Amino acid sequence: MERRESRGAHFRLDHPTEDPTWRKTIILSKKDGAIQVGYAAIGEAF
Repeated sequence: MERRESRGAHFRLDHPTEDPTWRKTIILSKKDGAIQVGYAAIGEAF
């Protein structure tokens, strides 16, 4: 799990607080058989 925070109904015991630096979209893709992780500002992903 890339996002290391809790937000709304998505509560994590290992990361119980909200972190404003995670206010972005996480984009996962597959390239050459490996998972790639990317980020985009909210509203710019699509």
